[in-house]
Amino acid sequence: MAASNTLLQTLVDDDKRGRVMSFYTMAFFGMMPLGSLAAGVFGSRIGAPATVTWGGVATIVAVLLYAYKLPDMRKVVRSSSSVAPLSPTSTDPPARLSDGE
Repeated sequence: MAASNTLLQTLVDDDKRGRVMSFYTMAFFGMMPLGSLAAGVFGSRIGAPATVTWGGVATIVAVLLYAYKLPDMRKVVRSSSSVAPLSPTSTDPPARLSDGE
């Protein structure tokens, strides 16, 4: 989850980041009940220990796939022109927020 969150916040334009992150959060937390349902179905059919074992195998496969794809994702992030610099390039002082005056 942390890696996906970091990639989203790095790749998405500033003016769309809030919308994309809210959709990502909704999708992530919305899928949890479906995962629980699947775990319950598998647990009742093949048993809880086998369900947990297969869940661990699926997690390891997902991690290996992510590790395999990571160099390509890094290239995309580094070549993206929409990535903001880590430090401001301007020497202007930051703008002050008005207090309604």
